[in-house]
Amino acid sequence: MPRIPLSITAPELLDMHTARAAATGTNGTCDGAGACGTDVVGVQGYLTPTPLEGSHVVIGLLVVAAGLTLNLSTYWALGLAGTHYGSQLGRQQAWIDSFPFNLVPHPQYVGVTAFIWGIYLALAPDWHIIGSRWAVTPFAITLLYGLSCTVLENGAPLLSRRSWSMSGEEEAEDEGRQGLRGRRKVITFVSDAWEPQVNGVVRTVRTVAEEMRNLDYDVQMVTPDPAIFYTVPMPMYSEIRLCINFWRVSSLLEKARPDGVHIFTEGPLGLAARFYCQAHGIPFTTALTTRFPEYIHMRCRLFPVSLGYAVLRWFHAPARATLIANADMMRELTEMWGFRNTRLWTRGVDLDLFHPGRRDAGAFAGLVRPIMLYVGRVAMEKNVEALLQLRQAGTKVIVGDGPARETLQQLYPDAVFLGSKHGEDLARCYASADVVVFPSLTDTFGLVVLEAMASGVPVAAFPVTGPLQTIDATSGACDADLDKAVRACLQIVGPEMPRKRAELFSWGRCAQMLEDHMHIEGKGMAA
Repeated sequence: MPRIPLSITAPELLDMHTARAAATGTNGTCDGAGACGTDVVGVQGYLTPTPLEGSHVVIGLLVVAAGLTLNLSTYWALGLAGTHYGSQLGRQQAWIDSFPFNLVPHPQYVGVTAFIWGIYLALAPDWHIIGSRWAVTPFAITLLYGLSCTVLENGAPLLSRRSWSMSGEEEAEDEGRQGLRGRRKVITFVSDAWEPQVNGVVRTVRTVAEEMRNLDYDVQMVTPDPAIFYTVPMPMYSEIRLCINFWRVSSLLEKARPDGVHIFTEGPLGLAARFYCQAHGIPFTTALTTRFPEYIHMRCRLFPVSLGYAVLRWFHAPARATLIANADMMRELTEMWGFRNTRLWTRGVDLDLFHPGRRDAGAFAGLVRPIMLYVGRVAMEKNVEALLQLRQAGTKVIVGDGPARETLQQLYPDAVFLGSKHGEDLARCYASADVVVFPSLTDTFGLVVLEAMASGVPVAAFPVTGPLQTIDATSGACDADLDKAVRACLQIVGPEMPRKRAELFSWGRCAQMLEDHMHIEGKGMAA
């Protein structure tokens, strides 16, 4: 039975029938026996399957394979050799330069175009659809792809014959970098957490980067820079934004050619850097700074904590070392969750910014003392409600912002919510409080604890991983009953003992530990 192609509609068949009738002088009618004359014969001949029917599927799949091969090989060449380096890329540049035209198609754009048209051919009912109006679809898709390359990615589907070669400025820049490499080493920090977020990871990344520069390193930062990456809000946590064009990490690493890479987070940027380092044999270190399995489990009880740690174990397994903020968590990760090659990496505190001398009697004027201060994100996983439910008389002050702030403000109207504070304003809040309460059960370290002690204020916390590593009897109290811990802190007189405890931690020492764990030799990726 002849099959009508999807590209031919009933009105089109009628038009064909009428046209043939006019050309042959027939009226296009059929007799009672079903004979319809030359007009229908013509249409019938069009509907008869051709010997090539079905071959479009095979050819379409071959075109798909060719497109994928071209695209992946180009990506491999660019990734393997770097944007301007390597013999493979040199051969591609020579091939482009051999063209007599100034502009030639970008190989990856050609590959994507072939892939789209191959899919179109493979799914088409027959060859006739190629010339139908449905062909507008692959044309439109390839056009939109070309526009997105040009507008969104600062690329272009057409490349100048010399666009993959170094310009004079780029050559000078590269020569300067190579000359500089004899004196300074380059390291790259990769973090999905960055400003305007206010948390311990961001403060650690920013401060350690400065300390590494003081150690005579060039530090490249790969963070969610809006000038480079497009971001979307993280589900259930809109303050955190996730990069969607994370593949740009490879080009940033290729350009910097670092001597070492340290990945702070397990987000899209961290994952892209991990894959790149693995593919190119570049040693890298990672840091496990957040208990994501517990955080996710709090929001979705169906998500098992063990699955979360299995994913984290997979992420950190290829690293030269996985850096952990305290010894207790190192033991837990090793004994309970099967992590290997973990190393201790403590944190530091800015002893100049956070100082007892910043105490301001008027900072909390009008509020009933003692002032019980919380500093940090106002979120479910931070257990802020444990502070707000304390029976201890006085005023509970919350410094920070987050998704739970509005709800907690409504539930606890007697608490004072000041929003986010930074720099000297934050230091003044610390030094002017009577006790800092750290109610988190899941933090891996807690920079807030060090900042409070450096300000001369004792810290009350639960006896969990993190606080137990930093708080002693002279600088605060850890107790399963947070009220008891607060009362014990209020018995500590003067700022001297908490301050002395904080002085054991410095960002300089933190940076030196990171340098030791990274084993930077100064040979670079090009070596």
